[in-house]
Amino acid sequence: MDFTNVAKCLKELGYERLTELQKKSLLEVARGDRSVVIVAPTGSGKTEAAVFPVMARIVAERRQPIAAIYITPLRALNRDIERRLKLIAKCFGLDVGVRHGDTPSSIRRSITENPPHILITTPETLNYIVINEQLKKYMANLEFIIVDEFRDLIESKRGLLALTTIYLLEKILGKRINIIALSATLYDEDTAKKILGLYSGDEVLVIKDPSLRRFDIEVSIPTCSSELCRKILGDLDDEKLSARLTEIFERAIKEKHILVFTNTRTLAESLGALLRSLSEKLKLGLQVDVHHGSLSRQHRERVEREFRERKLNVLVSTSSLELGIDIGHVDYVVQYMSPRQVVRIVQRIGRSRHRLGDVSKGEIVTTSNPLHMLESCIIATRAMNGDLEKEIILSKPLDILAYALSLYVYLHPEGVSTSEVYEAIREHPLFTELSIEEFREVLEYLVYTRIIRELGGRLYPTRKTRLYIYKTSMIPSTIDVQVVEVGSGRRVGSLDEEYVVVNLSPGDIIVLAGRPWRIISYDETERKLYVEPTGISEEVVIPHWEGENIPVEYETAQRVGLLVKYYKEKGALPEFINKVLAGKAHDQGLEALRSLGDTDSIFVDYIGEFNLIIINV
Repeated sequence: MDFTNVAKCLKELGYERLTELQKKSLLEVARGDRSVVIVAPTGSGKTEAAVFPVMARIVAERRQPIAAIYITPLRALNRDIERRLKLIAKCFGLDVGVRHGDTPSSIRRSITENPPHILITTPETLNYIVINEQLKKYMANLEFIIVDEFRDLIESKRGLLALTTIYLLEKILGKRINIIALSATLYDEDTAKKILGLYSGDEVLVIKDPSLRRFDIEVSIPTCSSELCRKILGDLDDEKLSARLTEIFERAIKEKHILVFTNTRTLAESLGALLRSLSEKLKLGLQVDVHHGSLSRQHRERVEREFRERKLNVLVSTSSLELGIDIGHVDYVVQYMSPRQVVRIVQRIGRSRHRLGDVSKGEIVTTSNPLHMLESCIIATRAMNGDLEKEIILSKPLDILAYALSLYVYLHPEGVSTSEVYEAIREHPLFTELSIEEFREVLEYLVYTRIIRELGGRLYPTRKTRLYIYKTSMIPSTIDVQVVEVGSGRRVGSLDEEYVVVNLSPGDIIVLAGRPWRIISYDETERKLYVEPTGISEEVVIPHWEGENIPVEYETAQRVGLLVKYYKEKGALPEFINKVLAGKAHDQGLEALRSLGDTDSIFVDYIGEFNLIIINV
């Protein structure tokens, strides 16, 4: 292939020249003798840093399908990556396909009959591809695996299982696969290298973006002093809430197009509904919408497109837009309440001002509660200093071990030595400390449940092995109820079944996708909740979803304790806190810190009415 034409084609797509990150990645991936971790902020071109050299090598070395697999943690991210990669792949004369849980059967058949050079998938579907009888034969052509959102994956069992599957695949194929991991943030480089260095002594290189993203983050505790706030107050009768909403509105008016992040879907719905209703009532002319994982794919794709096309002024989202989904240029990011973790605010504020060399700007809008304020200030300061939380990676997770054993045995229908399997698993970085007793306990469980058969010191698959691999997932299982608009049959989103059964009744008004809906009926057999559009009322119900709490790292909590202690001793906050607060009102409630515990003090309160003991540390 004439790479001059490739360069010309890429220029037409807007890739005028390679960034320093892409140049370095091109050289290292071209060498092909070690895996690579590319660490760069969102919008820095790290996806291209991975796919340019991979595509170039596929063409130069005339690799046959499936030559590369691209793994992302979200199906929504799959769609975005597919759109981008197909444009680039055309320049190289290559095919790109997507295979995940929502892929229609017709496309699955097409991929099986005519597989692409590059297959985009999720961690779960990777396991199905490996055991698929038609696709399995193409695995021998596999040379590259790109792992997107690497930090997110190594901190989850989903990602750890995918990396374990890759390791076992290397064992079965008897060759080393070039792994290119992409991450916006990474603290513990040594552990990351260890996890990717699957063969003993395998070298892993970490490439960092030389032009690291700078952040400008303020912490805001709004007060109700403007005419707009007084209008909102007249409608809500809650001064502090009115002040926070005014801050968001005024920021949207100034910046034109902003992202507002919340930590939970419940808060996203509540905030989105309030902003949308008030914008219409006060004739502010601001278009507001909501985005999170429990809304329908059609709704999410529509609001992503509308924000890209600059038709939305305010998009309220959870972590569903935290990762690299393309929503175009973001002028400013508002984090509503403390993000709880440094890595989250870095990802979220990092979505603003993607241009190389630009400064990502945003603010944390919090309450006058002094602990909330101090936590937000600590997190903002750590983010601007690049002081991230250390990745928490589980050691020897036994559920992953059970799955890995089943997968490995299934791929050896002729049987495999028990001791060989143990030694192979022990070589994996996650399981180096796995004792033979722990291994035997898990194996005995799999034998007892007839997932694996052990005979004469060898392990064999059973009729249940394949079913176990297909049915088992590292994603916590919940039973969803589909919310359907009764007139059109359009799917609005989904709610937890337990929440629907216990809390909702026909006639109730719920908020979903930032809009009010009246419940018509619930079909228990079909698990469908039928609704119709309605107006906002005082009796509106904001849905709740399980599993949304975000923990605060110990180091952040300790620093908050030190600030409490500092205020007790000095009667003021240190200068770096005042700097982050940027002159916003923050003296409300600070005296309450004197009655709280800190790093040295513990207070114990007993509330007799509730038979409750509160220990404040």
